[in-house]
Amino acid sequence: MNLIVFVVFSFVGYFLMFGLCKGYTTLRTNISFICAILVLSSLVIYGLSMYEETCNIPVGSVLSLILGPLLLLLTVEQQKYERYYLCFTLFFIVLVIGSVLVYLYVPTHIEQVEETALKMNFLNCLGFGSYGYLNYINKKKNTKDQEVAILCYVVLLFLSTFFFSAILLREIEYFIDVNVLFLMFGLSVIFFSFLYECTIWLTVKEKELNQTSNKLKWKYFQETNVILEKSGTKLDEKKMKKENLKQLNTDSFAIDPKVVKQVLYVNLIETGLFLDNNLTLTKLAELTQLNKGKLNDYFKNSESMSFKQYINRLKVEHAINVIREREKNITVEELTFVCGFNTRLSFYRAFVYFYGFAPSELLSD
Repeated sequence: MNLIVFVVFSFVGYFLMFGLCKGYTTLRTNISFICAILVLSSLVIYGLSMYEETCNIPVGSVLSLILGPLLLLLTVEQQKYERYYLCFTLFFIVLVIGSVLVYLYVPTHIEQVEETALKMNFLNCLGFGSYGYLNYINKKKNTKDQEVAILCYVVLLFLSTFFFSAILLREIEYFIDVNVLFLMFGLSVIFFSFLYECTIWLTVKEKELNQTSNKLKWKYFQETNVILEKSGTKLDEKKMKKENLKQLNTDSFAIDPKVVKQVLYVNLIETGLFLDNNLTLTKLAELTQLNKGKLNDYFKNSESMSFKQYINRLKVEHAINVIREREKNITVEELTFVCGFNTRLSFYRAFVYFYGFAPSELLSD
């Protein structure tokens, strides 16, 4: 009595979780069908065992024959499972009717029928369990969830094989009732299915939280200015003559950071030179006619801490602008090329270093 209550309540909990999670895949649909068949079978077994007239019907031993074939629903490919539904439904009806007819018309051979059914169940669970294990280790097309489902079911089949063999070896006294074994099998399947639905629900919730976080991040980048925008202080190009630049390069003269910033904007940012993969500090010093040592000191004293980090910061902020302009209609590989990175890995590292998350999170929303 207690076991059938657990089976029913477990199925109710599983059904509620199944309804909460959207996106009914082939695997989820097939698992729900397996659970429904097991619950219905458990109710039939329990119902017949409640009455003296039918309590001796070996319906548990006969219905256990469906445990092995149900594995096929976990290995079946998409668009082929409808025929299995029909086959299993007809098989289930035939088994129930057959076990009742055997009890009514061949009452003297009930023990022989039950023993035959037990032997068939032993071979059935052993055969389908072996098939499921071979499918698990050899079939590469199975999804990760499908592999886990097959493995769990195979383990249950092998455990059932052990119990059926133990029952057959004890011809007089069964240490476990076949009906109880069937109910325990069904309860285990429903319990694992319930855990699977809980995992899906948690995954969906986590994805929704990530999407909300990505929206907030994208909103932040849409409203935040980046350092690629031109400084408010305009450079008087007439005053930036070679004589003044030479004066800036003298060891006794400290370079004004505002002047250097403006020079870098004109020669490095506005021209897009920072996207050049071959750009070095020496080339930049020659182009801007600034002292290399003092230019290096400027980068060290900046937020970027080094020339390389400064350039990488320009590149990843350029990536943000590209994402804005193209309305996120661009791939990470294209961004890597457009933003002047040699590899996707270097782009990822630079982006994560400055923003704390991968660029794909902005593109995935």
